[in-house]
Amino acid sequence: MGQKKSLSLRAPFRVNFSETKLCDYLAPEVDGLFLPPFTAETFNAERLDIFYRNTLARYGNVIFTGGGELIRALATLFRLSGDTRCSQRIYLCEMGETEIMCRLYDRLPADNTVLVILSRKFDEMELLALSLAYSAWPQVFLAPTHGPLAEGARLLRIPFFPVDLAFNRFWYNSELFHLPLTTLGHEPEAISEGFIQGYRECIDGSRTVAGILRTMEKQGCWRVFFLSRNPFFRLIVEILTPLLEESSTGEKCRLYYRVLSPDTLKEHYLDELCRNPAETLCLWLDEGQRPAGPQISFPEILRENSYLDSRFFALQGKPFSGLACAESESLRAFLVEKRMTVVALSGFREDDESLGGLLAFFQLLACFNAWLRGVDLFNDPSRVEADGKAWDHFFWNIGVPG
Repeated sequence: MGQKKSLSLRAPFRVNFSETKLCDYLAPEVDGLFLPPFTAETFNAERLDIFYRNTLARYGNVIFTGGGELIRALATLFRLSGDTRCSQRIYLCEMGETEIMCRLYDRLPADNTVLVILSRKFDEMELLALSLAYSAWPQVFLAPTHGPLAEGARLLRIPFFPVDLAFNRFWYNSELFHLPLTTLGHEPEAISEGFIQGYRECIDGSRTVAGILRTMEKQGCWRVFFLSRNPFFRLIVEILTPLLEESSTGEKCRLYYRVLSPDTLKEHYLDELCRNPAETLCLWLDEGQRPAGPQISFPEILRENSYLDSRFFALQGKPFSGLACAESESLRAFLVEKRMTVVALSGFREDDESLGGLLAFFQLLACFNAWLRGVDLFNDPSRVEADGKAWDHFFWNIGVPG
């Protein structure tokens, strides 16, 4: 692996490589990898939009609560969004954040606030208890068709939308994800189409990257950097980082993932990377077409009386965004020159379809990572055991025998 290495992936809908000697990188096991089962799951976007308009659109305040991973992912995406539909105020609260819920309960008017409970299978009992504690608010449940929340909704006449996930970790292309984004004006049809095309078109690219990661891990690589100047791309990758790290565990080693801008890489990591290039793989998310923005203009006095390098004045009339792109390209070339392995993922855009495509790509990558290492992402025996013990402990504390 002493040669300079740079690959280029065209994604999410077409995958090309800039080099043909992929056998130098790929683990042989990738040939047997196939599409994960969750890629067949779909949802009815029109039905979801009707449900939103009938149950949530009339409220000025909407509170979404659920498991921590789900709410943190939504909070990340909310940072990318502008105004909500119908000027609604959106609040996100993890089900364990009791102090925040209490403050909202005291401050927000019950007649103009709705509590939306987003539940996966393992969260139902705790969320049902939360619902009963804040019963003064109107409520809406999104939960499995059969279970405690479905039964509670039936008996208490609470609006209910069934969400049946086959796999607890893969909820991104479901109503749990799309309904909150609908309140922000995102188009669930476009996001879902991005997922569908991503699952179909990105299998080869994600499988190849998984093979590269596995091969480099065996040769001493322990860290993966995702790099992009675009905050849209960085925030989306941050959503999947916990899943990627879970998929990359093993008996003897574990890959760590970081999402960085090129400036952060240069400021804090560049010297270390140059000293130990084999320990890190860089996955570079190209920004695609960006607005040109204002042009650079030099005042006459600066051109005539300055000691600046004469080459600097060649920027006259050029957009500043072009300088930023050139800096990114030069940094990537510098890393390759220093014998770093750099994989470039390009072709994404800053829109709802690419949002779905990016999430699809990294979900596939997580699955292939896990399969190559014998990690099971589709079952949760430890989670079931831990939740059972938590409920036993709670009942013991309040004097209820087991």
